[in-house]
Amino acid sequence: MANILALDIGTTCGWAAADEHAPPLPAPSPLLGGEAAAKEALRHYHHGVWTIEGIRGAYYLRFSDWLTHKVDTFEPQVLAIEASVEGWLNMASAKKDQFGKRTRTTNPDTIRKLLGILAICETVAAMRGVPITEVNTSRMQMLAVGTGRDSNKAKRKERGRALGLRCCDNELDGIFTLSCVLHDRQAARRNAA
Repeated sequence: MANILALDIGTTCGWAAADEHAPPLPAPSPLLGGEAAAKEALRHYHHGVWTIEGIRGAYYLRFSDWLTHKVDTFEPQVLAIEASVEGWLNMASAKKDQFGKRTRTTNPDTIRKLLGILAICETVAAMRGVPITEVNTSRMQMLAVGTGRDSNKAKRKERGRALGLRCCDNELDGIFTLSCVLHDRQAARRNAA
């Protein structure tokens, strides 16, 4: 059983789960031995990635089955999502550089899939009585790599390699989202004491 299940929603969905008393990843600090402590914290986490191709209807059914299984297996008290609907919608709009070339746009079909996945998360959580919390991407990045600005995920991938993780950026974001929630829970317990 894990009290927290964290998802990085995407067409490839990274996930991580842990007990709410598991240690969060410390901020990157080679001088303070942060990476050794982070590697120790990772021993308390379950993590992986879900990916499947297919048409939307079948895709949604498979994702719903997968998420329901994860929720039933881990019995989380909270489902944490690193999601930015606003960011997805901004990426869908046509942005042009100084030469009039479109940059950083997301395919409307992908946006539709992401919104469908988010709706499934909310539905499964409601069916199982699990509250959802959204984790701000910039805050997650700040805790993961020490800066809130890293749109190409390069610094998070670099941190993952430093931790000995050989996984995709979606799985890393699931781990970093989980760690962000663990930081919040730890701070709340300290403040309550």
